[in-house]
Amino acid sequence: MSGPKVDVAEIRRQEMQRLNAARERHRKEAQLILGTIENLDRLYQNLLDESNGDAAENLESLYKPIKRKLRRIQSTVRNSNALTDTAPLLRETQALDREFRSSLEEQMGVVKEIQANHERVLQDKKRQENIQRIQCRKVDVVEEKNITVEELTQEDIKEQYDRFYEEVSRLASSSEIPKSCKERLLKIHQDLKEVYEGNLPLNKKYKRMQSMFADLERVVEKSYSDLRTMEDIYEEYCSQMFDSNETVRPITDFESVKEIEAEIERVKKCAEEKMSREYVRQQIDEVMSLNGYSVVSSDVLEQTESNSQILYGVDEDTAISVFVSDTNQVTMRVVGIGFDEEISEAEDEALFQRQCAFCRMHPEITKQLAARGVILKTKKHNPPDKKFNKKMNVKNKNGSTTSRAKKELKRKGLKTMKKG
Repeated sequence: MSGPKVDVAEIRRQEMQRLNAARERHRKEAQLILGTIENLDRLYQNLLDESNGDAAENLESLYKPIKRKLRRIQSTVRNSNALTDTAPLLRETQALDREFRSSLEEQMGVVKEIQANHERVLQDKKRQENIQRIQCRKVDVVEEKNITVEELTQEDIKEQYDRFYEEVSRLASSSEIPKSCKERLLKIHQDLKEVYEGNLPLNKKYKRMQSMFADLERVVEKSYSDLRTMEDIYEEYCSQMFDSNETVRPITDFESVKEIEAEIERVKKCAEEKMSREYVRQQIDEVMSLNGYSVVSSDVLEQTESNSQILYGVDEDTAISVFVSDTNQVTMRVVGIGFDEEISEAEDEALFQRQCAFCRMHPEITKQLAARGVILKTKKHNPPDKKFNKKMNVKNKNGSTTSRAKKELKRKGLKTMKKG
């Protein structure tokens, strides 16, 4: 290494605040874009349901290209960094929205507006139906058969058990039921089986099952009430996940508002760490460019050790390797470029001289990064030494000769390091 220069990068508080504010703008823009896509999807589906033949084909050919463009915009915003200007993408989204609705008015003569709370209305309806189903499925063989509790038979108890067991099993496997409720359902499931298989008299089994079914109703109603309380904060969680590579967890995976709030804070922290890494890498890239070092194309070199490693060309035989770890540890070193890993005596001396030159340049790079809000805190700065000399392979595509490959490397515009 240039004697390897190992530092830990920290971003000034003011710069981090600026990055967080930029991410917040991106989050709101991403929500607006997603909302546009969802509204147009509902509008499209409603109109498609009422169309047939040529009208349906025309509608599909109209919407599919717009949907592809919107998905591309959504992906671009999601993968952009905090310094990217995404406002033009939002304007493009709004223009596509207007284009689709305007075309509908021309082609079909009507545009149906979908209520903003459409999904929530459907969700509440589905939950209410679940509760009503439980109430309708409530088993009372005594009432059904117009008999007394004392007249119950083993067959009556089995019928009551089978229907109760089926309903608990259905609810326990439903994706609409929250995790906390499922744990209670599994307990009811287990207790029900123990009651049925136990040695209690039939009348006591019957009464116990009736009591347990009442518990089931209360558990499900309480779980849905909890979900309604959690929905607003859950929307905030989904919104914060707009630039995350993680899968969004369903609301039923959370047990409380507090748990969702904790997850939101974790997501924000991960996003901040990601922004910090991206900002450090971007500023290093710009500073190296200002000092005359060009990024060496991955087409020219064999694959580097990591996606976090970038090579900046010094000349056709030398580059500066910069590695930024996930914890913002920055390592800079001089490396040779060639068609094998062997280092000749002349190359060994030349690399050592490049190390010396980069050692003189490094403080200026550190100063320029500090002016951009990236502070490099020294961890370990090794002096130049030939033991740090290293060589990386250049790709030799399609059997091209060494001389041709060198010309291609020169064509990439690699700069020469100043030695002063």
